[in-house]
Amino acid sequence: MNCKKGDLAIKTRSRQGSNIGALLRVVRWVGEGPRDSDNWEVEALQSIVPTHGPDAGRRLPPGVRVLVPDWCLTPLRGGDTADTKQKEVCHDAN
Repeated sequence: MNCKKGDLAIKTRSRQGSNIGALLRVVRWVGEGPRDSDNWEVEALQSIVPTHGPDAGRRLPPGVRVLVPDWCLTPLRGGDTADTKQKEVCHDAN
């Protein structure tokens, strides 16, 4: 899984283009869903447009909770990751 409970995450895949880049707080794992994907309940930190369920296609306010597959999320964590390691630069005084 990409995420864990409590993570701040960014939505990186969505059928609704306006949701890409949305900031979300990962609340809890809810289990496997369609296509054997791990699903999370997330809290939207900005308005989003769900693609499924009774509110599909309707813009919802920040604070709403929705289900999102793990593969659609990228966690935002502090510290070094494989993709963002900083390289130390040595400056020679000579």
